[in-house]
Amino acid sequence: MKIITPFASIGLAVLSLSSVSHAAITVINSDFSAQSLGDNSWAATTVDTIDGWTFTGSTSGSVNILADGEPAVTSNSGKAAGDQYVVFNEGGSATGGTLYQTITGLTIGQQYEVSFEVIEMFNGNNNVARINGDFNSLGSSIGSGVGTDLTIGDGGTVSTFTFTATDAEGVLTFTDASDGTSGIDTGLDNISITAVPEPGSAALLGLGGLALLLRRRK
Repeated sequence: MKIITPFASIGLAVLSLSSVSHAAITVINSDFSAQSLGDNSWAATTVDTIDGWTFTGSTSGSVNILADGEPAVTSNSGKAAGDQYVVFNEGGSATGGTLYQTITGLTIGQQYEVSFEVIEMFNGNNNVARINGDFNSLGSSIGSGVGTDLTIGDGGTVSTFTFTATDAEGVLTFTDASDGTSGIDTGLDNISITAVPEPGSAALLGLGGLALLLRRRK
């Protein structure tokens, strides 16, 4: 009969918590590379559908996918050549377009962090480029984030917000909240959702590390 030592118990608990705390939730086509468009550094390629996402807006041209991360515009996004990302408001269409996707596999009561990259890819009139994120579950918003305001020369930035799951699934939405319509194109890329470790979990992980260190010294 095996006897589980206190060290082993702590180790098992740490492994269990670690797997939950660092679990990433699947976001389909999170980097918008599912549709291969080749290398086009000059213009956005309009697509009828974006794999994994649904678009709403005033015109079908309000959301496009751009192939290549360094378009010949007033500011450099800093994206690598061949990278693809969604472009809101391309061609001076109306702002307010949205992309949304149903997210599943959530643990009720668990806090999650949403991370997304916003790219100021064209800004001819020095307007503010901005994309906001929101997570809706059971008909109510349970978390939202206002993207960093970007102006000429800012390039790109990563924005985050958190929510606590009230159901096993919900809807993740991104909205083009840029100022003005003409002369401003805003990109969205690299979306992720990860579980946030609870304070008690973080403490136990630290205790587990200490236990392993003490065991090695024996």
